[in-house]
Amino acid sequence: MECYILDRFEENLAVIEAAGEQDEIRYLTVERSLLPEDAAQGDVLEKTKDGWRINHQETECRRRRIQMLLQNLNKGKPRP
Repeated sequence: MECYILDRFEENLAVIEAAGEQDEIRYLTVERSLLPEDAAQGDVLEKTKDGWRINHQETECRRRRIQMLLQNLNKGKPRP
């Protein structure tokens, strides 16, 4: 199953990172208007028969995981 992550907006387009089963990453470009209005950079998206929707639970898990990784990276660094 592919995982879709909203990478960025470029004017009226959305760039979506699509990761496949074998960690193959590709980028899709879709009209921004096809995404939910509240879609934001970093959101995990699901492609459905009716269009795109945000997977809020997976988005929150991903944000927490990234925050933990950043905190762990910064633990050993000296403060300026």
